[in-house]
Amino acid sequence: MAVSEQLRRVREQTSLFSELFDFVDDYEESLREEGRRSVLGGLFSKEPEYGTDTLEYEGIKPFLANLVEPVARAIDAPRAAYEGLIPEEDMLAEAFNTAGMAMGGSSLGVVPEGAVAANALRGGSLNSIIDQSLDKINQEIIDPGGLSSVKMPIRPQDLRVVTQDNAPMLPKQDFSFDDLPSNAVLVPAFGDRTYGGKLLTEVGDVKLSRPVDMQGGHDFMRYEDTGLWASEVDAMAKKATRIDKIIEEGGDPYLVYVSMAGQSADFSHMMSDVMMELIEQSSITKKAAAEFDKFVRNTGGKFKESPGDKNWPGILSPDAKDYLINNMKGTNRRLIWQQMDKNKWTDQGFPFVGVARAAITDPGLQTVAPFSSGRAVGQATGGGLLNFDDVKYDNRPVRRHGSYASQIEGIYKGGTEADIPAQMLFRNFFDARRAAGKATGSDQRSFLMGDIYQPVDQRLIDDVGGYLERVRNLGYGNN
Repeated sequence: MAVSEQLRRVREQTSLFSELFDFVDDYEESLREEGRRSVLGGLFSKEPEYGTDTLEYEGIKPFLANLVEPVARAIDAPRAAYEGLIPEEDMLAEAFNTAGMAMGGSSLGVVPEGAVAANALRGGSLNSIIDQSLDKINQEIIDPGGLSSVKMPIRPQDLRVVTQDNAPMLPKQDFSFDDLPSNAVLVPAFGDRTYGGKLLTEVGDVKLSRPVDMQGGHDFMRYEDTGLWASEVDAMAKKATRIDKIIEEGGDPYLVYVSMAGQSADFSHMMSDVMMELIEQSSITKKAAAEFDKFVRNTGGKFKESPGDKNWPGILSPDAKDYLINNMKGTNRRLIWQQMDKNKWTDQGFPFVGVARAAITDPGLQTVAPFSSGRAVGQATGGGLLNFDDVKYDNRPVRRHGSYASQIEGIYKGGTEADIPAQMLFRNFFDARRAAGKATGSDQRSFLMGDIYQPVDQRLIDDVGGYLERVRNLGYGNN
């Protein structure tokens, strides 16, 4: 596949508007297969011959999708340019499209939901993909990383966050795929977007009464007294089995950090610690708290996705913070923060969940697409799960992770100069899904749950090298 076409495909797959792009692409492809082309913005189609005899009405959905798609592409352009996903031959057209939307004010992108223009575009015959895309256009202006489900009161990058160093960390190193041995095999190390080696002491104008120990994300590989990676026991055991098999078959396994979505840290103890600090200093009424507690306990069994914890002490209880960490699974903590991330609760004095997510997110990962990869790479040494009873690391016990119960051994090798789309590093998986006709919308779950690995070959090295050169020429890269 030509590099330009690959970049276009990766851009669409990694965009928040991937479903809209898929809808438009599938529609155009179906017309091509029928020997037809769209006219009047997709409202009609016709065969490539003179006259209107072959003109057919296609319906309002393709027309509206084609109307919204340029707006979505203009909003997506800065992110795509930053990640080097716009081919040089497309740059001029993208610039004109983005400038045109900015100068024209684009009546689609920023109209309030109650406005006449918005009402004309929403609901009725307009399908849910386009509805969602209109919402995302508004949301991405403030929160391109998807850290919040509601409109943020502040851009994540403008949030005041105060931290201090609190753990011994290996210095950051530059990593190049050119230096890998010929038998190298890449294995994804899925991680949230948090940072490590620091104490979080202040969020905005709130001074935390109990500073939060930040242990997460790609920085975990740089701790001097931990294994290479940490996760839940089942996930880590499967990863360890794959690593041992690669070694048995003569390969040299390398774990590559792959960022999950912007809200992936909801599972972690760090998110709960920060949220409870913010809640303790918020003006939440007893009535609102009691209503939220009904959700957590699933009083009456009316909530479809609830922790259903009958022993929950209450969101305003002084015991709630410790209860979340010591008595509740990460999956249930996540349900709590997902529920609280709604206007219904912020309107009643609850803090913005997106603000907490922004505070614990590495600033360099606040605006990137899911599956941005390479900020940390380590050589996995095998041997199964790490034994916490071992005394190592200069006679120090292994540092445990506050959220994840198991670790595997390895050696930190460094980080890439810029984030690389996982679609490029693990192309066998994504190419197989496209060949099987699988929708890009279902890639994330399959990628996270699958037994994924990618032998390093010359094509991968060339693709990554060309991509990083484009990013370098644009003046972008990781901090």
